[in-house]
Amino acid sequence: MSIKYEKWIAQHGISYENEEVKEARFQIFKDNVRHIEKHNQEGNHTYKLGINEFADLTNEEFLAKYAISSMSSFKVVSSNQSSFEYKNLKNVAPSLDWRDHNAVTAVRNQGSCGCCFIFSAVTALEGLEAILSGNLIELSKQHILDCNYDHEACKGGRQDHAFEFVIKNGGLASEIDYPYTGIPGACANNKPSSLSSKITSFDWECESNVNHGVAVVGYGESERVKFWLVKNSWGTGWGEDGYVRLQRNVDAKEGMCGIAKFGCYPIV
Repeated sequence: MSIKYEKWIAQHGISYENEEVKEARFQIFKDNVRHIEKHNQEGNHTYKLGINEFADLTNEEFLAKYAISSMSSFKVVSSNQSSFEYKNLKNVAPSLDWRDHNAVTAVRNQGSCGCCFIFSAVTALEGLEAILSGNLIELSKQHILDCNYDHEACKGGRQDHAFEFVIKNGGLASEIDYPYTGIPGACANNKPSSLSSKITSFDWECESNVNHGVAVVGYGESERVKFWLVKNSWGTGWGEDGYVRLQRNVDAKEGMCGIAKFGCYPIV
């Protein structure tokens, strides 16, 4: 196990402040690896676990650092709300992956800043722009982080707050013009907008108590299990190159892992 630990440290460029901390992290690493191996050996799950860059964190530490977005119960009062226009849509394709249609940008890592809701919202904006214009442009997360004073920055927030900023601002800068640092800074709101199709409103289906924001970029079926294809913001070392397939059509109203609790998307 110690050899595996040293290889993991080298692979991810991990460094610790002293040997005592390194040893403490090794104990957590061992517990996590044993849990992973036990899970995979059981053979009765629809998914497998793997060792990634988070393997020296306890579950509590991981949640506190990367899943702190707070979307508690609230009543929608915005005039932007409209009825869900696709509620009764029929004859949909059995599968769809927007990556195959050049409508999804590369997976990024939000780091220790709890702004997953911004990454989620921006992914929706990028996809909408690509579908309408044919141009896939990576948009700035930092622009919202710095300039939208109405949200909670790195302490979590809601996608609709990000959409509201883009509506009020009249657009959003590109990632090239306003790159992500993961640290809230002074607003540089003089960057040119790369969002040519300005959004006018947004729509949602809302439940409560969600602690992380992601973006659904497709759906399909594998080995008779129907799934949602979900883009995350924890880097490509997490999940399936940064993505995860969550089972859909489950009995729970909130969906697997609460995926159906806070559905929100922009409207042009």
